[in-house]
Amino acid sequence: DGHNFKELCDAIDFALENKTDSPVMIIADTIKGAGINFMEDNYQWHYGAIDEEKYKKAIDSLDAYYEARKARAEKEGE
Repeated sequence: DGHNFKELCDAIDFALENKTDSPVMIIADTIKGAGINFMEDNYQWHYGAIDEEKYKKAIDSLDAYYEARKARAEKEGE
């Protein structure tokens, strides 16, 4: 989960602790626009600008997404 900072840190730590002569790759599976309900996983929002109304809506959506992820992380002890 490329949106999970604990998983990303764990993967980086694992890679650093298990060095080899070969390159290491970490695949961080993400969703474009994650956390913005009307943009999430919608290719049309991959480019271009948004107007002020949609900007405010996106910020509100991100705030709610952040609070939900924070609550989940606190519940799971992350």
